[in-house]
Amino acid sequence: MVRMACLGTLAALLLCAARAASQEDAKITAARGCAKAIDSVLWGSTKDDSVAPDTVFVRRAYLDLAGRIPSASEAKAFLADASPGKRAKLIDQLIDSDDFADLCARFWEYQLLGNYREFKGQIAGKDVDGVLRAVYPRFHKWMVNQVKNETSWLKVFGELINATGEIKDDPAALYKAALFGEGEFHEYFADRMSRSIFGIRITCAQCHDHPFDRWTMEDYHGLAAFAARVRAKPVPNKENPSDYEIFENDKGEVAMPATGKVMKPKFLFGGEPPPGMPRLTALAQFSVQAGAAQIDRNVINRVWQWLAGRGFVEPVDDWNQRNKATQMSALTAIRNVWIDKGRSMKFLFRAICNSKYYQRTYTGGGVGAFKSAGLRPLTGEQLLTSLVTAQRGDRGAAFTQVADRWGALREELVSVYGIHNDWTEMTVLPGNTRQVLMTRNGGFVRSLLNVHDLKGGPDEKLDHMFLALLTRPPTREERERYSKHLADSNWGGLEDILWTLANSAEFLLRH
Repeated sequence: MVRMACLGTLAALLLCAARAASQEDAKITAARGCAKAIDSVLWGSTKDDSVAPDTVFVRRAYLDLAGRIPSASEAKAFLADASPGKRAKLIDQLIDSDDFADLCARFWEYQLLGNYREFKGQIAGKDVDGVLRAVYPRFHKWMVNQVKNETSWLKVFGELINATGEIKDDPAALYKAALFGEGEFHEYFADRMSRSIFGIRITCAQCHDHPFDRWTMEDYHGLAAFAARVRAKPVPNKENPSDYEIFENDKGEVAMPATGKVMKPKFLFGGEPPPGMPRLTALAQFSVQAGAAQIDRNVINRVWQWLAGRGFVEPVDDWNQRNKATQMSALTAIRNVWIDKGRSMKFLFRAICNSKYYQRTYTGGGVGAFKSAGLRPLTGEQLLTSLVTAQRGDRGAAFTQVADRWGALREELVSVYGIHNDWTEMTVLPGNTRQVLMTRNGGFVRSLLNVHDLKGGPDEKLDHMFLALLTRPPTREERERYSKHLADSNWGGLEDILWTLANSAEFLLRH
């Protein structure tokens, strides 16, 4: 009887596993169907419709989905694979990796929090920068789990808006804790929330009706009124508090500066919360119901910008009546399937990356008209991680090196990459002279470049360096030129070549 019961339990577990696998297969199939819908709208509408070669695609996919270039062994294995479905297989592999969950979480942390590496805040008159930084790893883990578990992004936003309590117990409360110390909390919350969650700038309506959009002063202060009762305080009974509590008071109102009129909470898209309901709870429920359409558009637009080079709306946080979306039909096609599949971040990335449109080649122009693949400099962290990956090869060593060296590099990046209040490694920045000098002359970057572990003859060393840094073999002309240089200089020549490749536009740009 015990044996039969065990067999029954095993059969039930196998059935559950089979159903889970079937559901996962259905999501993957739907994502690829969504990719075809994207292509039906965008692909072939211009003459610039060629698909990028494997060498470009594999590098792009790793940068966009793992935050680094592929190692030489990863690139070699992909390029040697002759199977027709290898691109879709690589996309699935990357999206199911820890690298993707970490990168996607940090991508959204920047959208929500700004520069989360340099928290600045005050609660109850005390600087809490250190407290926020201490809690951030738990917040990041929470965000990573939302990506891995394919949580609906409406649910994620709702929890961030509604979260209260001690931030060590509910890491989602960090979203609000990080907004203290920036002037009046309710005003900063209204600005940040409308931009990060709705993709709408309503700041102009703080002092006057918006000059070219629908938002009025009452709209702005009605939204701010939802946060007028939010307070923060140190956790009691601690001489040196290392935790803080976010809570909603039973009193607190917002008055219009120009008229002194006390504003009741008012949803951006019309309506007021029911009497007696906590204001944050009401706002969170509204945001995932009446505001869902705009949240969807905002989320898809930001991910599309990251993957395709520009958003349907630019800037991504400035949807307004004059700033209409380009290719709205493509955005709508994505949204329809994304809603049906639970608004999963994995699904959204998988759908876009499987499209031929995402995999198109860079033609040197026309990005603004959606005619070419996006071109942008590597971000600070992509650059560092890619250099270490090229040198060390495997993921574990590469990411350990980044963790160890990031603190030392950050001070240099602060000045060189223009890191101020709104910067993190996810920010897309134009290249500048100081960035060039850092990679060409900086001792830190040079310390990552080491040729003494290279094996084989000159041709093998040359092949490895090109594959490790540029994800491709050298051309015939490059081989002839660099081989001639090696013939006269041995180890010094290898170092010259490695340095040259690391400073080439081909390495420093995502293309």
